[in-house]
Amino acid sequence: MIRVVYQIPMKDLIAYRNARKMGQRELAELLGVKQSMVSRIETGAARPSLDLAVRIERLTKGKIKAAAWMPVAATIEQHEAEAAQ
Repeated sequence: MIRVVYQIPMKDLIAYRNARKMGQRELAELLGVKQSMVSRIETGAARPSLDLAVRIERLTKGKIKAAAWMPVAATIEQHEAEAAQ
């Protein structure tokens, strides 16, 4: 059985924005999306597209990796083995 695991850095995006005293609207403008999309990403209601994830990585100068937003497939056996360590 394959399980999809997400390593979504929502808190990292919020921390990045807050550290720069930036509102969601300003971040949205820099990323070329609507403020509502930033809100949905930060709350976990949506995941960015690959294109948007790359824009986030570029904007954050690599602090938030695009790959972190993408699902990682793992077998249950792999997950259990890692959890046991």
